[in-house]
Amino acid sequence: MLLSRSVSSGATVEGAIAAVMLWVGGTEAIQALQAGTITTALPFTIILLLMCVSLVKGLSTEKSLYKKA
Repeated sequence: MLLSRSVSSGATVEGAIAAVMLWVGGTEAIQALQAGTITTALPFTIILLLMCVSLVKGLSTEKSLYKKA
């Protein structure tokens, strides 16, 4: 319950910021917001890709252990 409330309030705040930036700064402000979002998300994407590689390695190790048994 608390998580869904914080997610919805976060989305509302993000939408309000985008609306105000569009109203005040026009399309240049939205482009700056989009660039900032991409810049912020890129390191997280790299971490997720590394976690996928780790998962595949772990599953292949588990598979080889089950074949021995």
